[in-house]
Amino acid sequence: MELTSARAGLDRRLLWFNLLVLALVAALVGLSQHGSRDAAMERARIATENIAAALAQGLGTELDRVDIGLRNAALGFEAEAAAGAPDAARIEAQLARQLELLPQLQSIRIADAQGTVRHGRGVAEAPRTSVADREDFALARDGGAPGSLVSGPMQTRIGQHWVVAVARPLRDARGGFAGMIWANVDVARFAPLLDGVDLGRAGAITVRGGDLALVARRSAAGAPEAPPVGSRSVSAELQRALAEQPDAGTFIARTAIDGVERINAYRRVGATPMIVLAGLATDDFLGPWRAQTRQVALLAALALLVLAASSLLLHRAWAGEARSARSLIREGERHRALLRAAGDGMHVLDREGRLVEMSDSFAAMTGYTRDELAGRHMSLWVADMEPDEMARRMRSFEVGTAVRFGGRHRRKDGSVFDVEVVCLGVRIEGEELLFCSSRDVTERRAQARELKRYRDHLETLVAERTGQWRAALAREQGLRAGAEAQARSLRELLEQREEFLRLLAHEVRQPLNNASAALQSALSALPAEGGAAERIARAQAVIRQIVGSLDNTLAASALLASARPLDPRDADVGALIELSLGDLDASRRSRVRVERVSPTRTASMDIALMRLALRNVLGNALAYSAPDAPVLLRVVDSDEPLALVFEVADEGPGIAAELMPRLFERGARGAHGLPGHGIGLHVVRRVMELHGGSVDVRPLRPQAPHGAVFRLWLPQGR
Repeated sequence: MELTSARAGLDRRLLWFNLLVLALVAALVGLSQHGSRDAAMERARIATENIAAALAQGLGTELDRVDIGLRNAALGFEAEAAAGAPDAARIEAQLARQLELLPQLQSIRIADAQGTVRHGRGVAEAPRTSVADREDFALARDGGAPGSLVSGPMQTRIGQHWVVAVARPLRDARGGFAGMIWANVDVARFAPLLDGVDLGRAGAITVRGGDLALVARRSAAGAPEAPPVGSRSVSAELQRALAEQPDAGTFIARTAIDGVERINAYRRVGATPMIVLAGLATDDFLGPWRAQTRQVALLAALALLVLAASSLLLHRAWAGEARSARSLIREGERHRALLRAAGDGMHVLDREGRLVEMSDSFAAMTGYTRDELAGRHMSLWVADMEPDEMARRMRSFEVGTAVRFGGRHRRKDGSVFDVEVVCLGVRIEGEELLFCSSRDVTERRAQARELKRYRDHLETLVAERTGQWRAALAREQGLRAGAEAQARSLRELLEQREEFLRLLAHEVRQPLNNASAALQSALSALPAEGGAAERIARAQAVIRQIVGSLDNTLAASALLASARPLDPRDADVGALIELSLGDLDASRRSRVRVERVSPTRTASMDIALMRLALRNVLGNALAYSAPDAPVLLRVVDSDEPLALVFEVADEGPGIAAELMPRLFERGARGAHGLPGHGIGLHVVRRVMELHGGSVDVRPLRPQAPHGAVFRLWLPQGR
């Protein structure tokens, strides 16, 4: 009964232990996966905010370029108005030049103070149109917005195109409202700005204008077709987020278009009503987390299964041991004789510690004979144990309880060896006895001690190596943090430099252009043979030289030093040549002879940059040639590589051999004393590299010291 009760108590403790382990594993798995899910959602939020911020910055830059063009055109119009009645032909020419410099625009138009559209492409052929009812016109007229106004998307009233309008008010000589100038940016222009962004498997990017009207949208592959331009259907979550945080924020919503749940981030484009909305599917970030959750749950289940199986095996072992003890008690008297022949040092003690019975193996283990051990106290063979400790140990044994412990025995010859003893208390006919088994474990314990020493040494070595690795990792992390901080500082400096260069381009170039126009107007009113006309012509030449140097310096320091790729468009080759010739001094322009061998009419290029490069090469050839010497511009085709080649040949003094290796480097100049900063040919090389082409130079004639031919290779067919 006592053994049965003890076993029942042990089973209950084992059950409660298993339940406690199960609860602990479940809690650890839940906490771990909850933290992992929060981390995945945080990564998704940061990714969407970065995408929205980058796109908003790109759109802001695009609108700033349009606004700069409008300001230039507005200044030209106001200068015309200040000089008297504006000349419609010159105004249309100015607008056309701005359209050439800003190919992303669909049109630029000007309306008078009453809102009637007066100037712009296609205005003369269309019926008289008024924009007085437009919101941006009312704001410009009433002074509600002194700077630029961005509105749309809207349909143009002349061409019925979907556009985003960027407008500025016009002022007369007294500062009063004289009308409005605006540029229409085709909504198709915004689609390329959304390309190149990794949206995962089900992400989406949206650009919306005033009243949340759709401007452009891009979805991941396989997504449903986007709603039409101008659609104002948005989620309630976006409306609530904008009401709380109008400029930037994040939210999670399921899109009605495709039913995909996304984590979204929005960012307003500067001070305009346009916002950029980027969304990444939550499944892209939570998919790995769900897979990890399933794996962790499976591992936890396997661990619990192993625990349950080991507990079952342990329970069975304990039950078997208890059954063996009970059988031993019942068969004690009958097996007393068999005990003597038993192995593993079997012996029986009474409560006083005297030997009652023993096996031959026990006698042989101690080195005594059976007669020498019979009835003797255990102090005879037990080493390193005081009598009081022996008595306490004997009283501690309980009937029906098996106890395992280690000790040391002494042989008859005095040698000591290690033993492992298992004792079981039994009651036979009212007498309490201890059935014990002693096993010699001297060799095993020696091996264990050696193994412990080796394990301690290994743990010490691992701790040392771990400390070294952690220190190295901390140093590497510190260096990485410093490098990232330095990169952020350099990026901020570059952004400040680009902003300064944009301001410099407007604040310096435009007054010089205005001064040149004013000198041209004054020159037309003076007689050709007078000294004043000659001085004004020289002043114009100086201004053109300053503007050319300024263009080269700004190009080399800003756009040509940028890592952003170009956006080449098909452009007319003849228009490129006419624009480049028009940039030259009128007195030297007649010396340029154009020879077009190629039938190519259009080519893929950035016409503004190619115009700058061709003007620099032509100006260089004219400057280094005799005043009456001609300069040849030839346009030819190349099959290997496939390219359009612009050849500029002059009969000047040639290029010194020591200058040739660094001719296209910044600061490289010839030895002829001509003015300049040595950046013109550097700009030419950088322009051709941005187009994927090159520039080279060769002598005009073999073995001749005079003359040079510059070749600009513009690749085609990419």
